[in-house]
Amino acid sequence: LGLGLLVSQGIQTGQNTMVQYAHLVNSIAEPAFVCDEHGKLRLINHAFLDISAYPRERLINSKIEQWFVLQSEDQRWLEDLLDSSTRQNDLDSSRKVGLKTKTGDLIPVLLTFRTVEAGNQQSLVYAATAHDLRVQKQQQDELLQAYIQVAHARTELEHLNQDLEKI
Repeated sequence: LGLGLLVSQGIQTGQNTMVQYAHLVNSIAEPAFVCDEHGKLRLINHAFLDISAYPRERLINSKIEQWFVLQSEDQRWLEDLLDSSTRQNDLDSSRKVGLKTKTGDLIPVLLTFRTVEAGNQQSLVYAATAHDLRVQKQQQDELLQAYIQVAHARTELEHLNQDLEKI
């Protein structure tokens, strides 16, 4: 009876912790999720569902790698991040990656992980955000185009000055 009560309290504590995580994750305006130490998505907020256009049922319990385009160095980074034997406090926890959407688009995001430790739990979970970089990318593209236009105008001005010097 005592063991049953202890197990019941442990389950209740775990459920309360997950409810707290759910409230926290759902209150974040940016796309966010919680995954376990194996990289399986456990909680997903509405912003993540909106940006990916996938239903919650399709995402929940799936592996992170299914939804993000990771280069080989990003894949190693994620494996090291989730591997408890190599976990370090100074490990770089952010990477620019692509988020796959249901429509086939690839959205540039800054994927950032933080370890969430819940009391005496042996299995760790990670809270993550996927900051949408489309606006920054558009601004970078516009700035690059402006630099190109300035360089072109400068070249034309130099040619006009050379022509004036000949006269």
